Amino acid sequence: TVFGWGLFRQASLPSDVRFTWHEDDYRSTYYVTELMFLTLQAVLCCFLLSIMYFEASDKVEWELLSVLVTSATCAGVPWLNPWHATVLGGRDPKEVWTSTDTEEYEALRILGLVSVASAYATYVPVRWRFGWVLPLTCVSSFVLLVVVAGSPNPQTLPFKVVALVFLLLLPMVAARSHEQLLRERWLALRQVNEQRGELTGMQAFSGALCDIVFKLRSDLCFLGRDNLRDSFFGREAEGLRFTDFLGSTDKTRFKDLIARLRTVMTPESIPITIKRGPGKTEVNLFIVDTGETGEGATRYIIGLQLKSEEALTSIVPEVAWAPAPHRPPGGVCVCGGGGGGGG
Repeated sequence: TVFGWGLFRQASLPSDVRFTWHEDDYRSTYYVTELMFLTLQAVLCCFLLSIMYFEASDKVEWELLSVLVTSATCAGVPWLNPWHATVLGGRDPKEVWTSTDTEEYEALRILGLVSVASAYATYVPVRWRFGWVLPLTCVSSFVLLVVVAGSPNPQTLPFKVVALVFLLLLPMVAARSHEQLLRERWLALRQVNEQRGELTGMQAFSGALCDIVFKLRSDLCFLGRDNLRDSFFGREAEGLRFTDFLGSTDKTRFKDLIARLRTVMTPESIPITIKRGPGKTEVNLFIVDTGETGEGATRYIIGLQLKSEEALTSIVPEVAWAPAPHRPPGGVCVCGGGGGGGG
């Protein structure tokens, strides 16, 4: 849009030499060339937008195609300005553009390159592995242009080149930093999801191997509510410390196990005695360190394998089934208590 407005402005400026659309007037060649260039770029941009709209980017290397189209546009922008185009055509810009100061268009095209590159780095989701091509193309095209055709203001040319490089790299570096931040967040989220999957698998494995499975925080306190666990320990255990249910000897062995577990990061097991009210229960303890930290996180998964059936039946009460009432021949049900009912 910006370049099209500039083209319209150039064509509408008054001129000492009457402008006509024919090959003898060099301005006609310039306008036709720039119109063809803008038309081609518009078609390519519509093609890219159609890929995004129809969600076909998974079938096409959209990032690479987008960078190539934008780079081709920026490569042609410096060359298609009145001063350089006229010099490349072997004409004197002051004779062709009698009423237009064409020397300012070099700086305007630099501003156009910076605008396109900044907008592209800000709004187009392209990774750095492709994005570096755009600033390199812009700088290379402009440097090649001034080497071939020169500059209308040679004394300010070094400053323009340095400013162009700086203003092109600045948004790209910012986009690179943003990409790294998003990648770190994505990796962290994927790690959390993987840990959740591992945690579910560990818990399922422990549940298949053990009679009781529960979770502990980093401070060795019970986590969450669990009716089966609370029934085994004889009280509501949420928030209580697991080591409070161990004897002094087993407490020391368990803490040594925790210290070893943090070093080797592999599942461990030990025989241990659990205090349950006035009695004690011998169990095989299996423990897994999930590695999670933070408030409310599941740090350890513990499974208890009971050594006696009596301990198991004490936490899972039997279900008493009443015998079916006697039904004598004739279909009359003989029941105790109140009146009988017909069958």
